Amino acid sequence: MPDEAQIGCYLSRDDAQALTKYALSLDIRRPTLLALLIVRAVRADRLAHLNGHYAGSEPKRGSKRVTVRIMDKNTKRGFTAAAKAAGLGTDDAAAMVFRAELIERWMEGAVQK
Repeated sequence: MPDEAQIGCYLSRDDAQALTKYALSLDIRRPTLLALLIVRAVRADRLAHLNGHYAGSEPKRGSKRVTVRIMDKNTKRGFTAAAKAAGLGTDDAAAMVFRAELIERWMEGAVQK
């Protein structure tokens, strides 16, 4: 889709695989999970809170690139602005959001019956 925006980062292969397994346990695909986490990070203004608690992007060598496509470019603009306000690049901010979810497992609680 021409209006999509992309956000991505490098994660360890273990983290990337853990996100895939986690998404499947929620009956969704990893890109869907990642998109929802980015939207939540923007709407709930989470980056400032997460900064310093979770590591940023991995070095490229030996890592896995994970990319999420966001339907609304305003969400990407908001994410980029929030990352900048927290002193981060978008790659590091995305990695923090994704790693935080592996520990906090917010989405799991959000979709429980």
